[in-house]
Amino acid sequence: MGPRFGAIVIDNIVMAIAGVILGVLLMMAGLSPETEEYADTTSLLCLVLAFGYYSFFEGVFGGTIGKLLLGMRVVNAEGRNCGLGRALVRNLLRIIDALPFAYIVGAALVDSSDKRQRLGDRVAKTYVVAR
Repeated sequence: MGPRFGAIVIDNIVMAIAGVILGVLLMMAGLSPETEEYADTTSLLCLVLAFGYYSFFEGVFGGTIGKLLLGMRVVNAEGRNCGLGRALVRNLLRIIDALPFAYIVGAALVDSSDKRQRLGDRVAKTYVVAR
């Protein structure tokens, strides 16, 4: 689980940078950080960005920046790229895997699985493997 945790750290850094860039772009578009509109827009866009980042990179490239840097990829049962649909399913269930904090549920499921799958992987029938 060490490399998977490392990938999460890298991906969270990527997402933080993207969030800062998003905030700057919203300010450049005229939204003031002191307004509720800015907070609502930023929250919604960050949520979309997070699911989009994980789903797009895993579905198209076989892994997020963190996974690819650490030599992992997400595959289907045949060992091929999991595709956008499976990537979206596994990432929607990331909400449960991340509970209650720090991916405790996901880590417990990976540890108890002979195929090293968290809930999202089990439902989407995907596997995180070394390249």
